[in-house]
Amino acid sequence: MHLNQYNWKGIYVAILIAIPVMCRRDLARLWCEHRSIVLWVLMGLGIFLLGGFGAELIKEHLYAGVSPEASFTLAGQNLNLLFWIEHLRVTVEEFAELLGETIILFGVAQFVLKSLSPQVT
Repeated sequence: MHLNQYNWKGIYVAILIAIPVMCRRDLARLWCEHRSIVLWVLMGLGIFLLGGFGAELIKEHLYAGVSPEASFTLAGQNLNLLFWIEHLRVTVEEFAELLGETIILFGVAQFVLKSLSPQVT
């Protein structure tokens, strides 16, 4: 049974398209004045998106390629292979998303520090 869920991939894509379109002047100024900070944020965003979208793509291929009855034996216990693969996939997905968010926050913190520091002329 599938739960009725929102298409979160479509929501993310819509937001990723809307932000540059609506804020293009601000983003261009940030790119010119704070390029290294913007690169940190973009790197974090890339890791976040690869973790989320990549894990979902892998999930679709795993379910198509692995039999639900596939199992392996560990320490004398028979374990379902798909169960463990799914848990590993979720772990990698969540790690990538959290790492990406942390890098984004690092970039934002750098921007705040640079903005709040006294300007020497």
